[in-house]
Amino acid sequence: MYLKSSFAEDIVREIVDLEMSDNEAVMILLAVEGQTDVDELIRQLNYHGIDFFGGIFPGLIHGTKVHHSGAVVQKFPLIEKPILVKGLDSQDFGIPPFEGKILENTSKKNTLMILLDGMTENITQLLHRTFNSLGNSVNYIGAGAGFLQVERNPCVFTPAGLFQDAAIIVPIGMESGLGVHHGLEFISGPIIVTKSNNHVIQELNWKNAYQEYKDTIEKAMGEKWNDDEFSELIENFSFGIYCEDREYIARVPARVTENGELICPGGMPENAALSILRSESKKMLQAASKAAKEAIHPKTKARNTLVVECLGRYNFLGNEFNAELSSIARELKKVDEKVIPEGILSVGEISSYQDGILEFFNCTVVVGRFYE
Repeated sequence: MYLKSSFAEDIVREIVDLEMSDNEAVMILLAVEGQTDVDELIRQLNYHGIDFFGGIFPGLIHGTKVHHSGAVVQKFPLIEKPILVKGLDSQDFGIPPFEGKILENTSKKNTLMILLDGMTENITQLLHRTFNSLGNSVNYIGAGAGFLQVERNPCVFTPAGLFQDAAIIVPIGMESGLGVHHGLEFISGPIIVTKSNNHVIQELNWKNAYQEYKDTIEKAMGEKWNDDEFSELIENFSFGIYCEDREYIARVPARVTENGELICPGGMPENAALSILRSESKKMLQAASKAAKEAIHPKTKARNTLVVECLGRYNFLGNEFNAELSSIARELKKVDEKVIPEGILSVGEISSYQDGILEFFNCTVVVGRFYE
């Protein structure tokens, strides 16, 4: 459900009124501009003995509208308590072994939700370690939280507090249908990452990363822009990592350093061969509809729906973004007339494909439907 108020006491009041089973936890998605007092929210929820997890995001989705304040609240049955992973700014972080019920319950394919700091350094490493432990025994869905500011802030929370450079891994006792698409189109490539440091691309084709990126796009588009002009367009273009039999994995440079390095959430290894992709509104709208279709199990009614939309798509589509959300809602209403899609604008999207492979995306829409 969507709550209009951003005040901690109002959100807590609504959550306390929910009928909760012993094995359920509440997911709380907050909007940055709402400026909710998260410490007070945590204190009050702990006082009431409510299990919860959540994050702070650039925007919230309810139906066909985007909200920049308030909260989206959903409850989920858990297999185990949420796992907090801290220290993602260092490669020395550790994740506890996945044992117990999450691996014991083989009668259905459960779902692992991951909410994390979308601007931290070791996202890909976290996802790889998680997938190496669980493989395709579960489905995966999640999102990058954050503020997209140079000065970062804590953005994910549990009963233990509010954290930066952290992830929350939530084992959910529900099956899920997932749709993952972006609709971006190829314009140039390959271009080689010749020097990088985790999520910082320093050189492309043995040249300054920013200048080569800009030059490659200008050549492909047949246009020239000064740096100020290009800074307004940079979100319209993405790197594409080739994947056989599916769309490219899209990664968008979040910002450019003074030295011309590209900060690319999710990481980019040296020697990676990249393509350049362009945002195109018609194909993006079609991709959103396709993602919704693929998330549907026609013969089973969903208990929860979660839409994870990249902030970059929202910025690019502008007034057309409502049409994208409408296309998602239209597909879902074909099997459930009462459904109201809810979700977030994210700083990176997390999902597994139908074959189980776990990835981190940018400029992508993920639609998840949860089935008991």
